[in-house]
Amino acid sequence: MIFVTLEDEAGSTEVLVFPNILEQTKDIWLEDKIVMIQGKVTDKDGVPKIIADKVIDLNNLKNQPKKLTISLNGDPEIMTKLKDLFEKYPDSTEVNVVHKGQRIKITQKVKLTDDFLNQLKELVGKNNVKIDPASRKGPG
Repeated sequence: MIFVTLEDEAGSTEVLVFPNILEQTKDIWLEDKIVMIQGKVTDKDGVPKIIADKVIDLNNLKNQPKKLTISLNGDPEIMTKLKDLFEKYPDSTEVNVVHKGQRIKITQKVKLTDDFLNQLKELVGKNNVKIDPASRKGPG
C-alpha cells in the first residue's frame, strides 16, 4: 500500500492506494505524472482522503492510437514519397489515404511526431491531413 499526495492549483489531498490497485498501476506513481483518480472519500481521522478504486494515467490517454487520414488529388508519384516517410516513423497510428475519392489500403502504421507531421504537411498540404481518435470502444 502507498500514500500519495495529489496536487493541483486548488490544493492537495492524500490518496490511499491499496495493493491490488498498486499492482495494476505501479508505473503511474512518479512525481509530476498527470493522473485521474476514481475512488471513495473518507475522513476517518478527520482529514479527507481518497481511497483509489481506479487510476488512469492521462499522459497515456493523449498518446492513444489515432487515425491519420491523408487526402490526395494529384500526382500518384507522391505515394512513393509517402511510403518513404512512413518507413522513417514506424509506430501504432493507423493511416488512411484517400486518392481522388478512393481509399488506398496502407499497412504501415506511423508515429505522429511534430517532425513527421511537418514533413507530411509539406508533402501533401496541411489541409489534406486530418487526425482523429481511433474508433474503439470505451472502458468497460
